[in-house]
Amino acid sequence: AVLFKLLTIYGYLLAESPNTLRFLVSMLSVGIIANLGLAFINLIPIPPLDGSKIVMGLLPNSLAYKYASMDKYGFIILVVLLATGILAKVLLPLISVSLQIIKNIFGI
Repeated sequence: AVLFKLLTIYGYLLAESPNTLRFLVSMLSVGIIANLGLAFINLIPIPPLDGSKIVMGLLPNSLAYKYASMDKYGFIILVVLLATGILAKVLLPLISVSLQIIKNIFGI
């Protein structure tokens, strides 16, 4: 996001043409959105994602062990959530709000 801000302010000095600058700014904005998406996907509490490890750390040992045994079904659950569109309905608002916060922080 910092690089995005610097390119929008000083990019005209670095770019050989306006198209190059537009391309760089577009690629950085896609990179920011992709990283936000990956961060939120990784926080989903479905094993083997990292969000499940957070949940397991909060559960008592007996429940954490049972929860960890779901690991073999995690990928199937993710594919079903993706195929039904539920994953997008959950992630898009989170990404949009986070993107707006980043825009406000950096004045983009």
